[in-house]
Amino acid sequence: VNPLACDTPFATKLASKMEGFEPEAEAIQDEEEDDDWGNGAKDDFDEKTKELRALQNSRQASPPSRTQSAPEGERDLFIPIFAIVSLLGLFGSYGYEMMRLASRGELYLPWNN
Repeated sequence: VNPLACDTPFATKLASKMEGFEPEAEAIQDEEEDDDWGNGAKDDFDEKTKELRALQNSRQASPPSRTQSAPEGERDLFIPIFAIVSLLGLFGSYGYEMMRLASRGELYLPWNN
């Protein structure tokens, strides 16, 4: 008996496969073919959990010391150097413009009037 009511080769082959199909047998066969790919992740998770708990317990056992100073290292001098160069550029351009206007006689000084 063809359950698909179709006489194509595909339907006939599918119907013959469905006649001997038992879901419980398929599940048992799948369990037997299990290659334990997922079991290592659980063991790895357990190890990491134990390590995390040990670290948390050690942190709680010894209170953090706030008197520790940061190690003396190389300081970042970018901001101070940038500020100094910027100010030198600003006052340098201001001084240059004043000298240029004074040399042409175009510099206005309010106390010279």
